[in-house]
Amino acid sequence: LKELTAHLQQSGGLKVELATSMGNHQLDSENEIIIYRIVQELVSNVLKHADASKLSISLTYFEEEGLVNIMVEDNGKGFDMATVELEADGMGLGSLNEMVVSLQGDIKFDSHPNMGTTVNIDLPIISQTNLTEL
Repeated sequence: LKELTAHLQQSGGLKVELATSMGNHQLDSENEIIIYRIVQELVSNVLKHADASKLSISLTYFEEEGLVNIMVEDNGKGFDMATVELEADGMGLGSLNEMVVSLQGDIKFDSHPNMGTTVNIDLPIISQTNLTEL
């Protein structure tokens, strides 16, 4: 994620901020890949649709709850939640929603026209046994 944000920062036009609070917890490679792909999809949506000048990515581990919180915020043009379908019809918000739900996670979208977008995801740390079922 540090490399991704550095690359975005270098490409210009977008101020990118990454904050991580993982404590001493090290994720296994499967969880790292899942989280990276989720963030990558959210960043891709911001680049394609938001016309944002600022992007904030936050990753926090909550040990007692056994979950990772991913928050991606932008100051872009936002969208009307009532007009966006969250069905999985290929890539985008629908497939992201389906992926998070299939991992027993929770995803919330907060967006309004001309007010940016915040996506907040709580994802339980996936055990190796759960991953083989996917």
